[in-house]
Amino acid sequence: MQNRLVHAFSRFFNQVCQAALRVVLTSLLFTTCVVMVLRYLGVPMPSAYELLRQVEGLSTLAKIIS
Repeated sequence: MQNRLVHAFSRFFNQVCQAALRVVLTSLLFTTCVVMVLRYLGVPMPSAYELLRQVEGLSTLAKIIS
């Protein structure tokens, strides 16, 4: 009985990990394609430093609001 439970949990955990990996890879691929198209069209893209600064600003704003 316990072996079946462990096997079922293992199978479930494996499927969850596979789904999470698919989501991450799909989102990275989609984001890369969108960024490439936007750069090709000449849309100015923020640097990684500017994006990080905006995220820090949002977390600071969230701390102030809460």
